[in-house]
Amino acid sequence: MSSPKHLEAETRFYFITTNIINRKPLFSDGKLGETIIESLYFLRNRGRLGLHGFAVMPDHLHCIISLPERENLPKIMHSLKSFTAKEINKKLGCSGKIWQDGYYSHGIRNEQDALTKLGYIFENPVRKGIVEYPEEYYLCSAHHRWEIDPIL
Repeated sequence: MSSPKHLEAETRFYFITTNIINRKPLFSDGKLGETIIESLYFLRNRGRLGLHGFAVMPDHLHCIISLPERENLPKIMHSLKSFTAKEINKKLGCSGKIWQDGYYSHGIRNEQDALTKLGYIFENPVRKGIVEYPEEYYLCSAHHRWEIDPIL
């Protein structure tokens, strides 16, 4: 059995989880969830991150991203959370914090680690009883409408 292939820049790939303040299920409204996805694609299209998988759950976000050398994780997360908070507040006609402070990050070590985390992301809507199959959840990259970057 061969050992798992190491990612070329292992510290540049991350599994991220970030939560809505008080775990309020804001993203049960699919339009607000789409705001998060649009923001991830905006950052991707600007070359600020690679997007390898995501699930926008009712009260949190899971994603796998990779970063180019010129970016760092705190800067990217600040950009994502700040912009999406402003957009969500605008859509809701309110103001205030949307996201909890901080986020969980796990440095992806190799291809097997990435695939395990991607499986976790895809199965999250199933485990939570939202859908029966991952590809049914349209706020998840398992759904056919989303294009993601390959792990390798």
